[in-house]
Amino acid sequence: MDEKAETGLSYRVADYSDIDIFLDGQIIGSASVHATNKELSWLTIDNPYRGKGYGQQVARHLIEKYGITCLYVSEKDDAAKHIFTKNQFIPTEHDYDNDLIRMEKVQS
Repeated sequence: MDEKAETGLSYRVADYSDIDIFLDGQIIGSASVHATNKELSWLTIDNPYRGKGYGQQVARHLIEKYGITCLYVSEKDDAAKHIFTKNQFIPTEHDYDNDLIRMEKVQS
């Protein structure tokens, strides 16, 4: 099933949790959501499309649609930490062995 979003982005659920992200019919990234756990397993935007606001837009869409409350980001990925901090997620745990930060949505 295809879903349309703002500014030409669209999403196709490839299976129960994997999501392809399209811009004008071309895949520009992907994500994986565990709807039962309300967890975003990963989100990636291809390099040529980074820094253009697509990651922020996709993150906001997935958070709203699936009620995402937790996720993991790489300790080194400042852009991801910034995107999710802007969406009211805070670091709650560090996994130093895998260089990951668990972030959870602040409940208002």
